[in-house]
Amino acid sequence: MKLLPTPNLKKVYKTEWALVTGGSSGIGAALTDLLCKQGLNVAIVALNDDILKKHCESLRAKYPQQQVKAIGVDLTDPETYMNIVKEETKDLDIGMLFNNAGFLRVGVRIFS
Repeated sequence: MKLLPTPNLKKVYKTEWALVTGGSSGIGAALTDLLCKQGLNVAIVALNDDILKKHCESLRAKYPQQQVKAIGVDLTDPETYMNIVKEETKDLDIGMLFNNAGFLRVGVRIFS
C-alpha cells in the first residue's frame, strides 16, 4: 500500500491561522503539532486546565516562530462557549477549522 504525502495545509489553503477544538490532548494535540510544523498559527479551544496550558507552552517552545493561542472553554456549556470563542478570535483570520472536541458519558444506558 502506498501512502500519499502529507499536504502542506498552509500552502494549500493560503492561510495563517487554524482553529482546533479539543486540541490540548490526543489526536487534537497531534494535529496542532503538525499544523505548527507546517508554519501555521493555531488557536486551541479546550477545557481551561493545566493540560491546555502545558500543551501550548510545549508548542511555543518547539515552534517559537508560530503563534499559539489558548482558548479555555467548556464546550458542554452552549450558553457561553461560542461567545468566548468569537471574542477570543475576533482579530484572527482563521482559515481552517478542525472540530475535534468530543466527550463520552460513561455508564449511560443507550438501549432499553
